Amino acid sequence: MNIPARATICAALLSPMTCVCTAGDLAPPAGPVAPTMKTLDDVQPWTPLSDVPAGPGAVHLITEPGVYFMTEELSVGAGDHGIQISLNGLPPGEYYVCIVSNGFPIRLGPGSLDGIHYTDGVGHDETIEICSGHPQNIISPISGAGGSGVHLEGADRVAVSGLHVTNCGGDGVHVVDNRVAHCTGLVVRGCGGDGIETVAALSGSYVCRKLNTWNSVSQCGGDAVRIVNYHDVRLEDLNASDCMGNGALVHPRAFVGGSGTATARITMVRCIVSSHTLNGVDAETQTPGTYKFELEVVDALGNSGNGISFLHPHPDTNVSLSMDGFDASSNGLDGVVTTHNSVGGISNARLTNGSMHTNGGDGKKVKGGPIKYIAIHMEDCIIHSNGDSGVHVLPDAGSVDDEIVVEMDACTSSGNGAHGVHFNWNQTNGPFRFDLEGCQLSTNTLDGLRAIDASGCGIDNNCNSNGGGGTVVIGGAMQVTGGTFNKNGSDGFRSENSSCWVRVSQASGNSGDGFHVVDIAGLPLDPFRLEQAAANGNVGRGVYTLDVDAELLDVSANGNESGVVFGGSDPSTKTPTFRWVRCVDNAFQGISVGNAVGGTIRDSVCSGNGEYGIWCLADANDGVIQGNHCSANLGGIRVDGTQNVVQQNTATFGVLGGVSVAAGNLTGLPVDAATINTHSNPAGNVEK
Repeated sequence: MNIPARATICAALLSPMTCVCTAGDLAPPAGPVAPTMKTLDDVQPWTPLSDVPAGPGAVHLITEPGVYFMTEELSVGAGDHGIQISLNGLPPGEYYVCIVSNGFPIRLGPGSLDGIHYTDGVGHDETIEICSGHPQNIISPISGAGGSGVHLEGADRVAVSGLHVTNCGGDGVHVVDNRVAHCTGLVVRGCGGDGIETVAALSGSYVCRKLNTWNSVSQCGGDAVRIVNYHDVRLEDLNASDCMGNGALVHPRAFVGGSGTATARITMVRCIVSSHTLNGVDAETQTPGTYKFELEVVDALGNSGNGISFLHPHPDTNVSLSMDGFDASSNGLDGVVTTHNSVGGISNARLTNGSMHTNGGDGKKVKGGPIKYIAIHMEDCIIHSNGDSGVHVLPDAGSVDDEIVVEMDACTSSGNGAHGVHFNWNQTNGPFRFDLEGCQLSTNTLDGLRAIDASGCGIDNNCNSNGGGGTVVIGGAMQVTGGTFNKNGSDGFRSENSSCWVRVSQASGNSGDGFHVVDIAGLPLDPFRLEQAAANGNVGRGVYTLDVDAELLDVSANGNESGVVFGGSDPSTKTPTFRWVRCVDNAFQGISVGNAVGGTIRDSVCSGNGEYGIWCLADANDGVIQGNHCSANLGGIRVDGTQNVVQQNTATFGVLGGVSVAAGNLTGLPVDAATINTHSNPAGNVEK
């Protein structure tokens, strides 16, 4: 008879151990030393399963605690469990039962029930362990059960390990109404229900723990792994594929007991969940409270639903999410989606070193509100080729009380079917702030960045070669430093009804305007400020502003339809302030100003343009045009408005003239080549 070593039974995993060391008797009794230690059989009896008789509905019916080991294959017919544990005849107390399969299979035929079955005895505190126990770690098969391969209901502590469960009508491993469950080294395949289902007892006074390590689940009719109501969940080295439900359904439960509020912790490490009919990971908080999710090296690939889904539907739920080294790609819907509907709740998420590509929907979707506060940080993530947007933040059934904050650092979102990043917000849903730094938002079908009713800043981002605009800001406000908005299908940088400040940036080679800034709604906006920027080679205008105050400092706008165009409604109260602007080789005007009041054009160079170097239309009044140089244009400087000061400019004659100033403006006497050195009129304009 092959009796396995006692060391294979690891009941110590089921509960914490306390080691107390004390000194021996300083005055031992006289006489020889005699052994006082109990044998293993005295501590916990071992019984061959073949010695256990049958019972009603079971090939073997275990009614006493102990360790039972298999010595041969077990065949089970219709109407029977293979092994049934029933402690109902025992008085209330603590009991331990362990079944060691020793590598022998349990084969069940048509009409059979569960392979191993246990149902709670009233008032008992039970520990049930099912393990292979084989010294070479050979797993033990359980196959063909009409019910579940293993069904354990109501035991306080459960451990199941080293089993290969296949082709069962119900769940592969079904563990419910317990406080602690460990599942290790399981292979579950082809079961009609869930692969591994564990549901904790709803007792807030206990810390419930669920540990899954080195498990493989595939081709089941429900979820691969289903974990509900546990307080502490840890999934390690799970490989789950091709199930009709979710890959890993994790619905934890924070509790509030007599000792206060405890934080629920959910950890997934080195897990693969792929090719499931629903979501790869489906996580939903079950109660108000505090939750911490940590996912490290988790791959959710090729699922028909979302790759990874988080839902927080309960009020006053505070959630912390950390994901590192993950891949949520090739899913039918979104790669990663978080939905926040926790009134008064707070959510913080940090995503690093992740990949979200080729999903049917968005790469990363955030649905916010009603909630108190949301913060999302993404770093070194690669998001590309998704059917919708790379990153999509939108309101959902309510508003954010305090603020939603999105930070993206060194992320790439490219080649997506809609926008690279889409902040699809609404000011009625609460304030929204974003910060993008070092991101590549290029080759998307629509805009690289589209921000609606959101305010934030962008540093050193590249928004190039998108089918729509490079960056589109509608409402809110944005500050940009070091951005590129080149070769886009529409405008490079577009602002509507928003306050924007752009510096050290470039918007060139776009099919629309380089910078396009308008105030359609007539809002009291801050001036549009553009500093140390280039807008060259655009099919449209280099810089176009409408109904906004505009301040341009050290800007180049060359080779466009027109260099800089400032316009406004009638009557206009908007003011242009241009200095050190260079407009060269544009098809029409270098600088064109209309519907303006006040403002200045100073120290600018406009050369080689197809019409005028500088043209101030009849509705541009009360301005200053001073110290500019216009050469080789079809016309030099033309001022049609009134009460403008036009002085100290230099212009060469073209077909349309040199300096042409309408009556009603203040201008010095013209200076020509013959009188330029007399210094008799320092305020005059020079015509060459």
